[in-house]
Amino acid sequence: MANDTVGDIPVALAYCTLCNSAILFNRRIDDDTPTFGSSGLLYRSNKLMFDSSTRSLWNQFAGTPVVGQLVGQDVQLRMLAVVRTTWEEWQREHPDTMVLAPETGYERAYLKPETQGAVYAEYFASPFLMFPTSLPNASQPLPAKAEVFVIAEGRGGKTAKAYPILILILEQLGIINDSVGGRPVVIVRDAGGGIRAYERPRQSEFSSEPAAATQGRLVDDQGTTWIVTERALVSNDEAIELARVPGHLAYWFAFAAFRPNAPLFGVPSAN
Repeated sequence: MANDTVGDIPVALAYCTLCNSAILFNRRIDDDTPTFGSSGLLYRSNKLMFDSSTRSLWNQFAGTPVVGQLVGQDVQLRMLAVVRTTWEEWQREHPDTMVLAPETGYERAYLKPETQGAVYAEYFASPFLMFPTSLPNASQPLPAKAEVFVIAEGRGGKTAKAYPILILILEQLGIINDSVGGRPVVIVRDAGGGIRAYERPRQSEFSSEPAAATQGRLVDDQGTTWIVTERALVSNDEAIELARVPGHLAYWFAFAAFRPNAPLFGVPSAN
């Protein structure tokens, strides 16, 4: 867990190692701004967070309280946009970024996941889960630990969809034009492997040329050039902005367990 303030927004970055999902939340709850921590407890192999104000337990994947006085209070943390990319790619685009260094003063091996001796290296390299979890049925369209990009909107993430990372990498699409719950979106992969989603005009689609996305620019079928930023897609004349749509990466098993009826892009049988 990381609690911080970015601009004027108090945020909580919650990383579930077992689900391989880093999700960014606005931690304001009405007039309260609690600090969030890791409880050490799990549900369906997903971490349970707790808040400092009520000590309620929260589902990290949905941002909702599941145990404690906040349950039933119609409370949900607002999900914010986050991206997992390489430091090289991020620094190239944002050279003045302040970064949390691995020299924290605590004894912890902050090594690359595939490095021998790194925490959870064996788990990430294995196709098996550390703890059993419940999936909706025995026939799954993806391996349990296949990575997907998740878009979840609405109260409790009622409108959700997952996009297999292999479709973006192996087929080198770079860009996916799609809709989530009737909302047109475009999903973009950058040179460092980072994936972002944005709103898309209903009557337009963006180029599927991978080079366009990795160069930080998109071109739609009307010939308009768009600049890829963290906040939005911005038309070249700066007259129009298409808002960023919050999304995050995760292992397939977590999405299947918590969004059992949600669709998977490219796999009709998952609906």
